[in-house]
Amino acid sequence: MTPGPTVTAQATEAEVDRSALKIILLALFGAGCSVLSAKLFLNFLLEIRTDFFFLWIAAAIVFLVVILLQTILIKSRMRLMGIMFVQGIIPLALFPDQLYPSLSMPLVIGAGLFVIFLIFGSHKGWKFLQESLTIRFSFMAKLVLPKVVMGMIFFLLSVLYVQYFELNKFTNTLGESIVSEALIASEPVVKLWFPTVNFNQNVKSFFESVAEAQLRNIRVETTRNDGARVSVEFKTLTDDMKKTIVADVGEKVRAMFEEKANSPFSPNASIKSAIFLAAKKYIQGSSESMGSMFPVIVIVVAFFTFKGIFSLIHWLISLLAFFVYKFLVAIGFAYINLESRSREFVLLS
Repeated sequence: MTPGPTVTAQATEAEVDRSALKIILLALFGAGCSVLSAKLFLNFLLEIRTDFFFLWIAAAIVFLVVILLQTILIKSRMRLMGIMFVQGIIPLALFPDQLYPSLSMPLVIGAGLFVIFLIFGSHKGWKFLQESLTIRFSFMAKLVLPKVVMGMIFFLLSVLYVQYFELNKFTNTLGESIVSEALIASEPVVKLWFPTVNFNQNVKSFFESVAEAQLRNIRVETTRNDGARVSVEFKTLTDDMKKTIVADVGEKVRAMFEEKANSPFSPNASIKSAIFLAAKKYIQGSSESMGSMFPVIVIVVAFFTFKGIFSLIHWLISLLAFFVYKFLVAIGFAYINLESRSREFVLLS
């Protein structure tokens, strides 16, 4: 094996950890963020509330920022790996019933993968810092964050599987909450085409709103007093004629949806409840036909959903970590030192 070149490094002080207290503070803060993000995600799964979702995202961002800072600021490889192990395993404290007396293997495997990817990602960043001449923050983020995020996603998926498929905590109320939040989120987009639509309406009013939006810009046939059929613009009709036509078209649209969904759309029922019942019937039929593959499909869909979310906020995590890093240097929590390096080489005289 050919030996590597001799490199002589000179620095005013050794590159070692100097403040045990600050390392303990970083470790405790990271462990707290790990538990908090897992707890908020669990709350979100059990209640499906928008505020819980954004609180979980915020906690996850803070946790990832802390991981990146720990990788940069902690110099001992073994100490860093130990902290990553604790931060990956400590969220299991939220699930004592799944650890004893019966052990939930999906949860343990998810936590194990979380630990492995935490250690792998932070070690990649630590090694890069040891070999790099400058602290390239953006490159560090590209090395560390994708691995850590992947481990986090695996753990979140294991929590989702345990809660919804092992413990069967997915209830009708939870399903209605999911449908309600999804419809509320989509309402501004739907209003671009159907301005009078409101997902708090009952089924009859909802489909009449849809029908009215479609009829506004078209001509309709009507009968004059002399019995002749004429085509006129909808907006020129009297209010009574408009109500009659809208009610008729709305009923036809409702019946069409009822037939397509193979689920009742009762005129006086809430549109949210009707959509939920249709979705529930479809999912139950799909789960029966897919059998054991249904949980797998749900997990795969959730995986790509989580991956998409974290891909969108990757830049935000890197930017926040950079600002926090600069702030810590500015207040004296950490400081930058320089090391000069020289390399031996030979030339012909």
